[in-house]
Amino acid sequence: MNFRWMEIYLSVIDTGSFAAAARKQYMTQPAVSIAVSSLEKEVKQTLLYRKAGQRTCIQPTPEGKIFAEYARRTLDEYWKVRDFLSIRADEKPLIIGTSPTPASSIVPILVSSFRNGRPKCSIQVRAFRGKELIQELKKGTVDCAITGISSFVLDEKYVVEPFFNDPMVLISSKTFHDGNPITVNQLKKLPLIIRGMDCNTTELIIQQLKKLDLTLEDLNVTLQVIGNSDVIQQVREGYGVGFVVRSSLENGSDSDKINIIPVKRLEINREIRLVYPRASEDFQTLQSFVQYARGGNWRTQKFSFNTIL
Repeated sequence: MNFRWMEIYLSVIDTGSFAAAARKQYMTQPAVSIAVSSLEKEVKQTLLYRKAGQRTCIQPTPEGKIFAEYARRTLDEYWKVRDFLSIRADEKPLIIGTSPTPASSIVPILVSSFRNGRPKCSIQVRAFRGKELIQELKKGTVDCAITGISSFVLDEKYVVEPFFNDPMVLISSKTFHDGNPITVNQLKKLPLIIRGMDCNTTELIIQQLKKLDLTLEDLNVTLQVIGNSDVIQQVREGYGVGFVVRSSLENGSDSDKINIIPVKRLEINREIRLVYPRASEDFQTLQSFVQYARGGNWRTQKFSFNTIL
């Protein structure tokens, strides 16, 4: 069975469309359709529901759901075996640089899952504040970077590859707000807790407000803190509302005390990116890590929201 067809099929399920899967796999849409059709012919089953002009997300058939579970397990085991055979025990450690926000939520889950079944892989993770991370990558201090920073410039020597959707959401304690959707005008009246002005997540808030002809000064900023965990702590204590990345809420012991408040017309999307040198084909651990990060296995049952871009 063609493993590449499996990967493409899972991309269609994860993204909800042939077009999105094509973008994720760096393919044309017809090529994705041909791969899925070839897979269906091989297993002699219809794996996806299809409708002409379909606008809703593509869904797997009952047989498709069963096959997807099989495909995820099979691909996971395939990559583990391949890495076990191809990664040398004397290969240098993979040094992953990350910015603070993904370092506290996404990176531990990704790295821990990747290490499972890959005893030869040696990995070190180092966190850097803000744009320092990209400078460390350029200096060669780190082999790859995982970051939500979007405002950086790199030349063609580097690949910048979005791989994880981690939107920002407005939160409150359950005693402070009931979690029902609010308008931007209602948001203006709520005491807002934010991070520092030099923080990437604060920059994203400012960018989205600008699209609504608003500035941060139009909001009722009452407290400024350092990290996502600080925002969550102050919100939990009932001091106001705050924007945090969605992944930071996944593993909190008291997440049941917090509401997510949808804000009408205000969506703050955030891509987590993998950044690494193009000239790294011979570094097997890095190539395997990039391949693994793109996939869906490590995300399954770890996050309660859609992490696929």
